[in-house]
Amino acid sequence: MIPDIPCAHCPPTLAEHGRCQIGRLVPHDCAGCAAYRPAFRTEERTRCEVWTRVMGYHRPISHFNGGKRAEHAQRRYFKEASHVRRKA
Repeated sequence: MIPDIPCAHCPPTLAEHGRCQIGRLVPHDCAGCAAYRPAFRTEERTRCEVWTRVMGYHRPISHFNGGKRAEHAQRRYFKEASHVRRKA
């Protein structure tokens, strides 16, 4: 017997109706959800061009020279704390 649980990955409006995009009621058996669509095959993929800010302007990293590529690889990225204490 299939439990009457909406798919956990479908939008809330569909979950309100108690069914996922393809009409199933099982939470982890939704082939219509984006989370469970198969990955693209290599021939279907499109190369993504990454841009970054360098010296006040934006450039694609594919145009970097060797030194700039090495510098970009060594960058540290800011990670914000999940909570910040404030003084009372």
